[in-house]
Amino acid sequence: MQIQVNTLQPFHLAMLGRKGSIVNLDTSGNSIFVGPQAGMISGDPDNYILGPLNSGYHDGSREAWVQAITGTPQVAFMEGLVNWQPSPAQVQALLISSGIPLIAAPKQLLASASITIAANASNQVIFGPSDITAFLSYEIEFTATASVGVIPNNYIDFFVQWMDSTGTFVLYEEKWTVPALGSGAHVVGTGPCYGSQLQILASSHDPANAMTLTGLRLYGSSRPTQRNSDWRTGPCTSSQNGLDPLTGSSLGLDYMLGTAPAGGITIAAGTNRQWLFGTYNGDVQFTLKSSGITTNSLTFNFQAPTLGTSAFYTVTQDVTIGAAGNVVATLTTFAPRAPLIVTATNNAGVSDQVYITAIGLPHT
Repeated sequence: MQIQVNTLQPFHLAMLGRKGSIVNLDTSGNSIFVGPQAGMISGDPDNYILGPLNSGYHDGSREAWVQAITGTPQVAFMEGLVNWQPSPAQVQALLISSGIPLIAAPKQLLASASITIAANASNQVIFGPSDITAFLSYEIEFTATASVGVIPNNYIDFFVQWMDSTGTFVLYEEKWTVPALGSGAHVVGTGPCYGSQLQILASSHDPANAMTLTGLRLYGSSRPTQRNSDWRTGPCTSSQNGLDPLTGSSLGLDYMLGTAPAGGITIAAGTNRQWLFGTYNGDVQFTLKSSGITTNSLTFNFQAPTLGTSAFYTVTQDVTIGAAGNVVATLTTFAPRAPLIVTATNNAGVSDQVYITAIGLPHT
């Protein structure tokens, strides 16, 4: 039997001889009086209080009356049941109604720092080691700026390390590579915590010039996150140091890592053009289009920066497209926690029109 009670009058819930559990099903924080008679008086030694989502056993030796102390809670008598427990959904509803946050607000571990990454820096400490046992995940944000150039040297490797409780042994490490653009590359990242201590190191690709991190913020969070870490930057949107501009969101959070302008880009005969797409971890799908003036006229090469002056590694083999009429090719390659540099080379004796788009495929 389940009924709704109020503060105005008691309700006769169970008669003499009936055994079972009296349950306060309320998830809004309301308590009830339980007693052997209709007179519900606070402080009566024969009465007791049941808080929300609590139960009491009724042995049948007396009658049972119930009355709300506040509100209009739902009350049930479950005959024969000795012990009742609330479901997780009921507990969650009670916590929400009480105003207790189910997920604590992130705690700022590093506040708006400005850090210079020295030329040719190797494993420069950015943060930690610091205790993170209270957190399930981390969140990071900063802008990376270089005073000169982009390719081949203006990249920064970040080594995100989770360590044992003493901060001595590295238990897990991720390496993320981000560009330091003249106009500033905005970086956001998040991921799970894998150890008791967190340390972040940075290494520079540039042997001669310093780079700067501004607005560096780091948070510890109790928010569960996906299994894999995820750092993002947007594409390079301005012409600098041999790069052609791309369009796309500033952080690639919509998975659009960059696209050539709608009108396409003209590549003169025997020359190449180069683009820098956004940082990503996982599969990236490229859509490539050429006006196809001559067969096998256009070659695309996909690379990611790695540590060392002018050092790159090729993610895939060159992809060649081109034939009479407009030609479209689709290619899926892998971004190894880094931006992808794409070079299009026109092998023909006449100019060609090129279109290119990159989409990061969502993690599974």
